[in-house]
Amino acid sequence: FNTSAWKATAVIVGASIVWYNVDQSIRNAGNKNVITKWIEGVMTPSDENDKMNQVFADNAQKLAEYRLVYQEAQRAPIHRMRYPESLERSSARALTTGGNVDVSDVKVNTY
Repeated sequence: FNTSAWKATAVIVGASIVWYNVDQSIRNAGNKNVITKWIEGVMTPSDENDKMNQVFADNAQKLAEYRLVYQEAQRAPIHRMRYPESLERSSARALTTGGNVDVSDVKVNTY
């Protein structure tokens, strides 16, 4: 029992007993422990935490709604002709009256 480990253990046990007795006397006097005071001073107040949590919950709700809209989104359907070359194979004589539109005076916007 003469090694340094036993000496260190005895010092730690003694310091713990002294700390416990001092803590009991401080608590009986109606004051808070030094460590408790320090923790309360460092901690964020609960109303501020509640505000931050509410902002986080609102943002999470908006993100969830956006994801629902985004995952249900679909592309507009594309209507494709089966044989697009059939537009070029038509007869020039088979045109009916009013079927042609005069587009000579149409101006195309380039912007």
